[in-house]
Amino acid sequence: MQNFRYVALGPGGKKVHGELAAASIELAEAQLVQKNLYPTKLESSSPAKTAGATQEKSTPFSRRKKAASVDDVCEMLRALCVMLQSGVPVVEGLQAVAENASAPSIQDLAKAMKGDVLAGRSLSQSMAQHPKAFPEVVVDMVSVADESGKLADTLQNVIVYLDRNNTVRKNIVGSLVYPGILMGASGLAFLVLIVVILPTFGEAFSSLGVKLPWFTQALLDLGKFIKGNLLLVIGGLIGLRFGIKKALTYQKVKRAYSLGLLKLPVVGPILTQVALNRSLRTLGSLLRTNVPIIEAITYASRVANHIPLTAAWESVRANVGNGSPIAESMTVTGAFPKMVIQMVAVGERSGRVPDLLETITEHSEQHVERRIKTAVSLLEPLVIVGMGVLVGMITVSILMPLFSINNNLN
Repeated sequence: MQNFRYVALGPGGKKVHGELAAASIELAEAQLVQKNLYPTKLESSSPAKTAGATQEKSTPFSRRKKAASVDDVCEMLRALCVMLQSGVPVVEGLQAVAENASAPSIQDLAKAMKGDVLAGRSLSQSMAQHPKAFPEVVVDMVSVADESGKLADTLQNVIVYLDRNNTVRKNIVGSLVYPGILMGASGLAFLVLIVVILPTFGEAFSSLGVKLPWFTQALLDLGKFIKGNLLLVIGGLIGLRFGIKKALTYQKVKRAYSLGLLKLPVVGPILTQVALNRSLRTLGSLLRTNVPIIEAITYASRVANHIPLTAAWESVRANVGNGSPIAESMTVTGAFPKMVIQMVAVGERSGRVPDLLETITEHSEQHVERRIKTAVSLLEPLVIVGMGVLVGMITVSILMPLFSINNNLN
């Protein structure tokens, strides 16, 4: 048994000081909770054990090697939402999440948030301490709920927002996995052919005194260079990757790159639609939680991450700030589809803007998913043709010297 000193919050927020005996710091905390006391400070009375006890109590979420995934965060918020709907206080709800979560990152996150709340922070202020788990837009949604008292309802909206965005991202990434595997296999096969197989034929042709065509000689030289400078090639590829990443940190380069992607025939329209859907869903979710309209449009502009669309949203924000309706402000920019503007106009007349934004976004996201699947279905045969071209290049480079030998024999 050890003695622990504590500072806790009692009923009505009254601060209580005291000391108790327990086998561990967790059991000491449990004793306090049973007495409706929520500790803000708990440490061993023994100086030699104080550091250890304090360290055990505090495991910062930000120091975990593995961050919490969106799925884990949504699961945590669902559990917390159910407990809040049942009348469980936020602190007890976070404690239950910490005890029952299967992911260590969520356990640490819930414990850290519980400590923040016990220290006097609101739930939104606690979330703001963990930006990797909770985006800024989510923190703003919850901050409004802290003031209005509709925390459980807001958490449900947050869960829908995070879950839907994560689903869209997974669908896009999942659609690109198979073409990516094909392209990787094509590149690997090409390297094996020019580094391992083609040099064997090159030696045989040289022993026969055959003059190699330029095309065959070029592939042989390329394979010889890669084989003799493998570390240099790998280092160059890694350096190129980091160089591109570094270059994209400069606004001019990033702007040119983004605008270049938007001009691509198939990719550009899909990227534009995805950005529009993301901003519309954000706007609808914020308005549903009673975030002020100007602030909601600001967030819609930020999350778009699309240069023309961001400029359009900024124009909308300025016009709405001057008293213009949202639909009219969107029409002036010329950047929004007519269907979206019509739905927003109907929503403004009926007072159902969030509902209609969600409806149009759901419809648009389904349309984008179909377009992505169509684009990927066109990409797959192109990748296969590309594989055939690479293999054909190697085959031709081998056959050309063989034809030359045959002509000499004749």
